[in-house]
Amino acid sequence: MANSDKDFIVAIELGSSKICGIAGKKKDGTMQILAYAEEKTAGCVKRGVVYNIEKTYQSVNSIIAKLESVLKTKISRAYVGVGGQSVRSYKCVIKRNLLTQSYITNEAIDAIRQESYEIPFNDYEVLENFPQEFVVDSSVIADPVGVMGTNIEGEFLDIIAKNNLCSNIEIVFANAGVAIVEESIASLQLANHVLTDAEKRSGCALIDFGAETTTLVVFKNNIVRYLVTIPLGCNNINKDLSTLPIDEAETEDIKLKYGDACQEMDMAEESETQYYTTTDGRQIDISTIKNVIEARMGEIIANI
Repeated sequence: MANSDKDFIVAIELGSSKICGIAGKKKDGTMQILAYAEEKTAGCVKRGVVYNIEKTYQSVNSIIAKLESVLKTKISRAYVGVGGQSVRSYKCVIKRNLLTQSYITNEAIDAIRQESYEIPFNDYEVLENFPQEFVVDSSVIADPVGVMGTNIEGEFLDIIAKNNLCSNIEIVFANAGVAIVEESIASLQLANHVLTDAEKRSGCALIDFGAETTTLVVFKNNIVRYLVTIPLGCNNINKDLSTLPIDEAETEDIKLKYGDACQEMDMAEESETQYYTTTDGRQIDISTIKNVIEARMGEIIANI
């Protein structure tokens, strides 16, 4: 007897180098992985944004088919992880005068937060919204509900992205016949599973290195304080290596084999020059390869 898709959870992430799909089910407080599939996204997704809807649909359709063959049932719903160059945070402040001294209700806070959601951004939409702090009269308060006051000021962090980020994804999944349960910001989901509560409370940054983008998320007091997407990623290293020149088909393997973001100088190694032999028989000094990789990683880290 085949399982229904209510018995398991399917999540799909659209990255710049590959689209990944995974299916699992909750068991004893953990997630049991049932199936995994991936497809390369060359010509589909650029810097996290779907720009070729047809090719992306074909990749998503292939992943769904692979997962269904393992699960032995049809997939009709999925969670989708999103990201991309346009995803970033924007701080806004909403002020409200209650006219008379009164206690602040949940409804008042909800109204202020809703107003922060509705701030217009040209060609952008709000994906997530995180309350930061509130000021009641002149006092900074984390939770103002029930507090007496006349003036309230709420600071919020909107996570925004270009309108076409989600709309293109929705077209792809509609074509695949799969309903989107929720579109989640991939870097925030990663942070929730990688960082501890103590780390997020005391303050820390999570850096998500992607193929064409790098995302930085900052936490403090268990609240997202900042998010930015830098349009540089590991593919930039591959492009640099191809100028040596090394064939693009080889650059990924070379990067993984010789890449060192921070080289340690070893005089014994320096005394003897080592070479990498390309598929067409040319020899390239390995120290040159390492210098190219280190230089690009230095730029990415400087931007972070």
